[in-house]
Amino acid sequence: MDQKRKSPTLRRRRLSRTLRALREGSGKTLHEAAAEAGTTASKLSRMENTGVQRPSPGDVARLADVYGVGTDTRELLMELVRDSGTRGWWDGRPGPRDHALLPDLEAEAAALRVHAPHRVPDLFQTPRYAEAVLEARPGGTRPEAAGLMEAHGLRRQLLNEIRPPRVTAVVDEAVLHRRVGGPEVMREQLEHLGHLAVRHNVTVRVLPLGAPGHPAQEGPFTLLEFPEADDDAVVHVGTVSASLYLEEERDVAAHRAVFTVLEAAALSGEESAARVAEAVDHWTPARAG
Repeated sequence: MDQKRKSPTLRRRRLSRTLRALREGSGKTLHEAAAEAGTTASKLSRMENTGVQRPSPGDVARLADVYGVGTDTRELLMELVRDSGTRGWWDGRPGPRDHALLPDLEAEAAALRVHAPHRVPDLFQTPRYAEAVLEARPGGTRPEAAGLMEAHGLRRQLLNEIRPPRVTAVVDEAVLHRRVGGPEVMREQLEHLGHLAVRHNVTVRVLPLGAPGHPAQEGPFTLLEFPEADDDAVVHVGTVSASLYLEEERDVAAHRAVFTVLEAAALSGEESAARVAEAVDHWTPARAG
């Protein structure tokens, strides 16, 4: 794709963080700044709280006056306000709103660390594998499934951006043998996984069946890191019915540590490629059961 997708969610986080830093730099308390800006302390607190409430351009202009910011900072604030009010590229597509935040954040991530114990990671899925995953979900209609297929296809194009994120995935070996959509679909998917693994921005590591117990046995997660040092990392934890987004430093640090353990227990890149190739052979028509 020619144009880098923007994340309104990330812009809201930046705006909130910047407003709080400006207030603290001015030496004003929450109540003092709110009173001078003609608002309430509770509303200002929500503005500063990682995008809980998106400020209006008027709110930000008044706060800029209160904090006495220069022209450059004021222009930055107003740009963040404009960007934070746009629709995310995923908005309006099928699925729960909380699931939409993940592709929104992926749009500007510099690096993704993915733990995939149950299926091939979403960004690595072929269309037919993704379709089989969607069909296995209870409920839903054919038009909804078609809409999700189209949306997920757009999401996977993230890897074809001019400046794609660095994606490191630890995939459980069971995923290579868990039948999704039949032998032909599995063979195609695993061949695609092998092709992705040779890209400069993709690393695929296989966690072997014989690996000892590890601290991530509870389920999948994605750790997203961003190019700007001030943009704190986020952990996405997906469930059947909802998505959780963890931003507290201790939660992010815990998942980063878990991923380090997973990488240490996983096969090397060359060993992982060989294991994937063996699985491709397993799913050939002559041998697939």
